[in-house]
Amino acid sequence: MLYTTANAKRKIFSESRALGNDDEKIPQFYNALAHEFKFSSKNSLIFIVVAHLVHSLPYFLELITQLGKVAAIIPKESNYVDSVKNDIQVLYQEWIEHGLNKKILRENPEITRTILTRIFNDPANQHHQFIILDHGGYFAPCLNILLENPIKIRLSGIVEHTWNGELRYQTYLQENNIDDFPIFSIARSRIKAQESRPVAQSFIAALIAIIYGGSGLNQDFYRLKNITIVGFGNLGKEIAFLLSKLLEKTVNIKIYDCSFEAIIEAKKFGFLVTNELESAIASSDLIITATSDIAIRKEHIEAMESNACLACVTSRDDQLAEDLLINFDIKNCSNSVSAYQHKENKKIINVASHGASVNYLIGSTAHPIIHAVLGAACVAAVRCYEIQKNKTSKNSAKNMYFLSETDNTRLEQLYEQIFNLEN
Repeated sequence: MLYTTANAKRKIFSESRALGNDDEKIPQFYNALAHEFKFSSKNSLIFIVVAHLVHSLPYFLELITQLGKVAAIIPKESNYVDSVKNDIQVLYQEWIEHGLNKKILRENPEITRTILTRIFNDPANQHHQFIILDHGGYFAPCLNILLENPIKIRLSGIVEHTWNGELRYQTYLQENNIDDFPIFSIARSRIKAQESRPVAQSFIAALIAIIYGGSGLNQDFYRLKNITIVGFGNLGKEIAFLLSKLLEKTVNIKIYDCSFEAIIEAKKFGFLVTNELESAIASSDLIITATSDIAIRKEHIEAMESNACLACVTSRDDQLAEDLLINFDIKNCSNSVSAYQHKENKKIINVASHGASVNYLIGSTAHPIIHAVLGAACVAAVRCYEIQKNKTSKNSAKNMYFLSETDNTRLEQLYEQIFNLEN
């Protein structure tokens, strides 16, 4: 019944828009994955899902219902696709939990406790185990609430998608000496690693066509002279490679990263590196942030050249300080670029996509690897449930669990078989 409802909703969603060849293969991939990993709704798992309101979500929710039911969707408010958001909010209105968001989970324990208690005590959810499918460490600040009874005994664990989120969970687990609560991270899985290039490609496509195009800054992207990339992890590295190839020798690309290993790697690939972020920003036409922590603060914005642009690869609240623009007034604003004017010196700086992930301006990333990653999250949920049920021993990484080599290989083989591509 649950799968039938989710299947019907997904069909309503997909029938209202044009589909490419990859979209037609998504249900086939998810059904093959459910069969390969022996998904069963008999486990009657209950899911709380933190998610982007994007094209992939209805397909993902359909897959989840092959394992159980969805109790709540917590939308990621900073990143969504405008053309999709309203349709999803209407189709899945009974699942969307408007009372919880990242700020409340981080700053308001009383509201968080009240809403989670209501969800867990709902008569329709009694006698079943919960899994939280997190995306960005939303629930890390309220682990203490999740470890209170009656929630603790009903929660099998958490699955985290992102490296930023994994770091947040590691911090809270260590600070609170928690070592008996399963948190699965797919952030460093082989499937997740394949996501970086398509995301980088969609980011650059949106940057060129929308941010620097006629509806944005109306500036020839190929005439930029200096670009600083803050962060040389998987995404920052792919963006640096792609921009270097695209712009050849017409632009200076500087890399800043607080990791010594990342700087050594950037040098090895021939990139200019700097340990002076403020001075690098002061001489850049474009600053791209791709970090796992707050990187751009008030003093960095103050140092930007007039008419320079700041663009984020992931969520604004992961990378930009809250008081970033305290000395600026909004001058004009569009969906693609917001221009801010300094209150004293009248300098203008531009912020792409209101500080949100730029690639969402073109509908996020269309590459089917996104569905392989979402499939990995569901496999991790099964493993999380099995660990709690069977009380199996943890792996060598304290507090954190990861997909096995066998699971990674089976996921990759299914993905390549169904979509007829390698990455």
